[in-house]
Amino acid sequence: MHPAVIACALVASLVPMGVRAVVLGNQQSQELAQRGLTFVTKGQLPEAREQFELAAKADPLASNPVGSLALLYYIVSDANNLDDKQRQAARKSAAEMARRALALDAQDPLAQEVARRLAGGGVRAKYAPAGNAMQLVVEGEQLFSQKEYAAALQKYKQAIAVDPGFADAWLFAGDCYFVQRQWEPAAEHFRKAAQIEPLHEQAWRYLADALQEQQKWPEMALALVGAIGAHPDQRSAWQRMEQFQANHGIPMISLNLKPGATGGIDAGTGQATVQIQAEATAGDADAGSFDGAFWMALAAGQVNAAAAVQRGDKTAFQADLEAWNAAFLVLDKMAGTRLERLRDPALRILRSLSFKGELEPALLLLQYKEAYRPALEAWKTAHPGGVGKFIDTWHLMP
Repeated sequence: MHPAVIACALVASLVPMGVRAVVLGNQQSQELAQRGLTFVTKGQLPEAREQFELAAKADPLASNPVGSLALLYYIVSDANNLDDKQRQAARKSAAEMARRALALDAQDPLAQEVARRLAGGGVRAKYAPAGNAMQLVVEGEQLFSQKEYAAALQKYKQAIAVDPGFADAWLFAGDCYFVQRQWEPAAEHFRKAAQIEPLHEQAWRYLADALQEQQKWPEMALALVGAIGAHPDQRSAWQRMEQFQANHGIPMISLNLKPGATGGIDAGTGQATVQIQAEATAGDADAGSFDGAFWMALAAGQVNAAAAVQRGDKTAFQADLEAWNAAFLVLDKMAGTRLERLRDPALRILRSLSFKGELEPALLLLQYKEAYRPALEAWKTAHPGGVGKFIDTWHLMP
């Protein structure tokens, strides 16, 4: 995919419009970072790196310049002309920059997204626009970065005329309307992008922004549900939902599950592996709890699950769901069904949901990984409105 589209999809779409000043830094830093982005849209990556580094020096407390460097290295790692060693080096640099950005601001959306993708999170399928639509969008982004919004909008409209199915062209056109405070046409264009590409999480979230400006609260809630349903591992969508619910007097609970043990199959050796966190079992005997026993049972189940997936016997989600159910069954045999025998509040919540037949959506939404995509789409089809219902019923987030 062209660097301009990657950059704009990650930068323009990921930074929530209401918090840009918080994460971008002082005026000088913002201007330097914007120049860097302009160089990215032109494919001038060394020049972009220089500007991002200067932006970081201009405001050492700003996370965005460092997150932009993470983006830059991520783009480099996606280049077709790299060998494996060079690709890994670029990804290592991207991961380090994302880590540094998150240390400055744990909610930096750009760094979060780069980290998520490096961890194997889902990436939208690459779209090949018809004719010269891509070039028109690139030209539009260069104009947009120079705040020539009317001229940029014309480029995006030309791209839409060439290829009406190019969701990003609709998205960027909507952004032109948004920055000029024209909320209704902005919402129309964001909605069209989401309709064309229902898994376009950014389109849903931008639509929520436009609807918020119009105080259309029920529609905004549905847009945020669409964003979460598109990519449940996208933290920024959950954070927006948390803020929305809090504004309406409904606090959400972060599950914050920290696995005490994990199991799998080593890709290099083909051997079963189990990794144990010491704190998962510490204090079990004194407290009369069974957290450690549960995690060991789950890790063993994950080894079997990984083997089943490798054989093609089960999908990733089928195998993982069976592992969780089996581990809870072991727990029941040892400790009965009393939730107080678990120390970890997150495990208590998941056990309670399993009693209510809600473990499947809980894992799909709160513990999502891209290997679960077929199961998630099947579940959404079988349960229309299920994502919103789960959130409204349990008020949980990852």
